[in-house]
Amino acid sequence: MKRIIEKLSIDPSGSWDTENHFRAMAAVGDPQRALAILDRLDQVDEHPSLLDGETSK
Repeated sequence: MKRIIEKLSIDPSGSWDTENHFRAMAAVGDPQRALAILDRLDQVDEHPSLLDGETSK
């Protein structure tokens, strides 16, 4: 029970940190690059075989 309570107390702050980090990065990021990354993620989501042998760019 103690672990559950600890987890519940940690998760909201983790979500808050993640959201703030995202907002800070979005404020200074390159929108075109972000859209290109999202497009690549969509392609991989539709065709997981694209990950096979792919190297980072």
